[in-house]
Amino acid sequence: MGLKGSVYVALFLSLNLLSLSMVTSQTCRAALSACLLNLVNVIVGLPPPISSSRCCNILQGLGARASACLCNSLRASILGINLNLPLTLAVNTTLNTCGLPNIGLRQCL
Repeated sequence: MGLKGSVYVALFLSLNLLSLSMVTSQTCRAALSACLLNLVNVIVGLPPPISSSRCCNILQGLGARASACLCNSLRASILGINLNLPLTLAVNTTLNTCGLPNIGLRQCL
């Protein structure tokens, strides 16, 4: 009974380790929290508080997921900031500012 229990524990831990190794290390929420302040200032027309190139580098690192991550982050209202902006316009403006294509996002609702 003791050996059989150890086999189940070893199998469980192996599957757990395997499943945790399949996720990405960079989440949208962590990558974009610094960019939201830039987004608000770009929409309002103020100079950004942090370097736009830093924010754009983060977005370029996300690749094709950048528009979806921006949309999800704005909907989740990161940092407790509730933005009363048309989200599709905000995402498109941010991507255009960074010179990134808007891939796969028709509308951010």
